Amino acid sequence: MSMLKRGDLRHRRRYGGENRMKVIVRILTILCLALIVYGHVWQRIQVLRVGYKISEAGIRKEELVKEYRALWLELRRLESIGRIENVSEVEFGEKLKVIELVSSNQGNSD
Repeated sequence: MSMLKRGDLRHRRRYGGENRMKVIVRILTILCLALIVYGHVWQRIQVLRVGYKISEAGIRKEELVKEYRALWLELRRLESIGRIENVSEVEFGEKLKVIELVSSNQGNSD
């Protein structure tokens, strides 16, 4: 190896810091890009999770609406039976027992 000249040594001292800065800037740039990519992936995963929860909630809502309708019909049926019994008591002075005829497939309307 040849000996370093005095000017070469000064050049290294003077511009060596610039090389370090370039490396630091490159490392920081790579870290920023990695964080951006990570954030994007995290956001997409969160969107998928929320979409799945919305889908589950929609299915649950449909089930609850069906149950509500069935209960509403049951309430109306029971109210009409009670009304008939009350009218019979008022008009005839005696409470009549109303016998309800239930079809065999009423409970299996799913």
